Amino acid sequence: MGSWNETCCISNMPILQGDRAVYLPIVYKNNAPDGIFYHTTDIASPLPYPLKGTYDDYGSLENIDTSPGSLFLIAYIEEMLDCGLLKYSCKDIEKTATLTHLRKIERGGATLNGLPIGLFPVLEPVWNTVITELGQRIPYKHKKTYRQCLADRTLKKLEEVRNKLKNLDLSKDDPFWEHKVASVLNDGTALASYIQPYDESIHFGDSVVHAMVNSEQTTQELLPETIDMHLFMVAMRLMRKLFIGMQGKGSQCSEYDLQAKAYQAAAKIKKIREDKWGGDEPMHQEGIFLH
Repeated sequence: MGSWNETCCISNMPILQGDRAVYLPIVYKNNAPDGIFYHTTDIASPLPYPLKGTYDDYGSLENIDTSPGSLFLIAYIEEMLDCGLLKYSCKDIEKTATLTHLRKIERGGATLNGLPIGLFPVLEPVWNTVITELGQRIPYKHKKTYRQCLADRTLKKLEEVRNKLKNLDLSKDDPFWEHKVASVLNDGTALASYIQPYDESIHFGDSVVHAMVNSEQTTQELLPETIDMHLFMVAMRLMRKLFIGMQGKGSQCSEYDLQAKAYQAAAKIKKIREDKWGGDEPMHQEGIFLH
């Protein structure tokens, strides 16, 4: 069996053997808009959290980090597999490890609740740079950084949900128990709206919210990666990117010079606009307003 490079979906640079990379599983939609896309998730949506590791030259990662978010994602994948909602088309690899899951998804034909699932790879230095840059910005009319504002708002919303749940009669014998909890979670927090894959047939985001609402320890463990994911979602919108697998898999050639020329052209355009406006574009703060 041959080996190949992957392609970073943000920088378009090849991901080579030994490179540190971030993989986001993405779920494709069966009702994608016809030819016109307004949102980063019009074609596919990510399953938080990402998996981080070293590219193994065969479409997957090795030495995968065991962060709280990655462990939560792996547990979710295992649960979906056990209950039959996650299905793989290739049968030649036993269900044993996270690397196995990535390879099976990468080979194509995997579905989650009937929807195709794929991978969205990003070079880890690119991922870190985007999140750090956006997270340290100051939102309009705020004094704290975007990351700090998001953390404060998330904790506040979670506390609101916990207080609402205390005021409900949540007897397990109540036939409407699940509906009451779901109603509070959906109406009481904006958390699920930016960590779930925007598709009601998956409910991964709701699983995260349930876990965070029910445990302060889980909240503290998952909060940093939850904020990272939110920052990346906003960055995708600001960069006008779509969640879709990148063309280029299988190629061993690396056209660094052509990529470098394209980046040089973008830098020149930025310089022209800085000279014209006396700084960055007038709308450079777009997307980091907190309501």
